[in-house]
Amino acid sequence: MATDALMGSYIKIKKKNGWLKRNLVHSCQFYKNDGHSYVDIRLDDEILPFLIGITGKFSSPKIENIRYFKKENHFKLYAFFYSYLYRGNTGEVPLSALRDLLSIKKSQYKLVGHLKSSLLEPSIKLINRVTDIKVSCSSYKHGRRIAGFIFDIKRSPIKNLAQTKKLPIVPDKPILSAGTK
Repeated sequence: MATDALMGSYIKIKKKNGWLKRNLVHSCQFYKNDGHSYVDIRLDDEILPFLIGITGKFSSPKIENIRYFKKENHFKLYAFFYSYLYRGNTGEVPLSALRDLLSIKKSQYKLVGHLKSSLLEPSIKLINRVTDIKVSCSSYKHGRRIAGFIFDIKRSPIKNLAQTKKLPIVPDKPILSAGTK
């Protein structure tokens, strides 16, 4: 009943020339794990600045940091890493949480090695090369199986960033000029 009430609640934000209504909660999920029950409540991302008193573009990524990204996973990983920048690392990120973050189905990247070599390493390499953060990745195990990853995040020195930004922007498909077929 409590989650039903939360899902129906909204916040009204006063603006100079009117107001804005936003849902407070984006989603609620109940699940059981190892004998414990959890309720995961996700707030709507767009109301966060109003809840913590920041109404400007405080944490939005700069265009120069994301302009070389071509895949949705690059954006998702950058945003995830950036949110942990001031903590220094993400702590243990289980494989299931990483799959959820990147919207990866269980049928994709069945082997952890393929996930790491085909998706994580190239994405981290790109993020390190063209953004304002540096990320390193290490895995952790439960028994003999890799259970997830720990990502260490640091701010990149500004002087090195200017040197790495000289990459050409290459479109995925050729662009036709006006008047050509």
